[in-house]
Amino acid sequence: MISFILVIVPLLTMFSVVYYASGGDHGKGNDFIRTIRTVSEMTDPNVYVDYDTVSDEINPFTMSVTTDKYKMIDGKRNYLGKDTYKLFLNDVFEKESNYRPIRYSINHIKIRFVHPKAKYFLPDERWDIQFLPNGWPLEVYISLDQSYSLKEINEKFKGYTITWLALDTGVEEKMRNDLDFIRTPAIGFPYRKVNPHSIFDRDFNNYDEVVKGLELLNKYEKWATDLTEYKDLKIDERLKWVKNQKELKIYGISITGTAKDVSSLEKMKEVKAIRLGQINYPQQGDDE
Repeated sequence: MISFILVIVPLLTMFSVVYYASGGDHGKGNDFIRTIRTVSEMTDPNVYVDYDTVSDEINPFTMSVTTDKYKMIDGKRNYLGKDTYKLFLNDVFEKESNYRPIRYSINHIKIRFVHPKAKYFLPDERWDIQFLPNGWPLEVYISLDQSYSLKEINEKFKGYTITWLALDTGVEEKMRNDLDFIRTPAIGFPYRKVNPHSIFDRDFNNYDEVVKGLELLNKYEKWATDLTEYKDLKIDERLKWVKNQKELKIYGISITGTAKDVSSLEKMKEVKAIRLGQINYPQQGDDE
């Protein structure tokens, strides 16, 4: 029995290596990693995967991928922690996180953006900003009064540090209650023009690249869905809508800076609602 185990385990591991690695760059394992990167950055505002530290491990019938995640706050990388995703053959069977307080759960979902045509009330937190010390770094999620082109976003929010753009895909204006938002996320893409020397290996900030990202998620929608807390990403519907529009329309943006930097957003007519994201509270002894 011991001899049998010593022989069969390496054989099963070798089978799994071939299963996940065959096809090279477009093998199942690499496509899984690519899906993790894309769904993370297109469904989680201002959350990035550190591509240089992605690690994977293959065991009999399984593959696990561990990623480091971080945010950009006030122009600096803010480390969040690790997420680990596990495949059993072709199915995601486990997600682990060391920084999410309740791991991957619908109770973790926050509603950050609302489409200007949606019949849904999103409480506005813009007045809370004035009670924060001017120098505190924070991020805010802004729902706009209408959908704008990228050119218009660049013009209207020039001088602000934009990190993420919520993409109008035709789905958002139909969302009416909490259940809709818990089942289906806002979807968007990182704003890369703020850093022309970006460390990231793809520039989402054009129509073709965003379509490629949606096409990847559409091809692997079951993976993409299982990799998040959501139950219905509606990728096929969204992809068709974006292709039909032939341009990117933005209804929400994520901005980072100090409380003083973002306070001027409160009076802009384009701003429909502001939600507070991460606030980097200074350590004891820091200047306020």
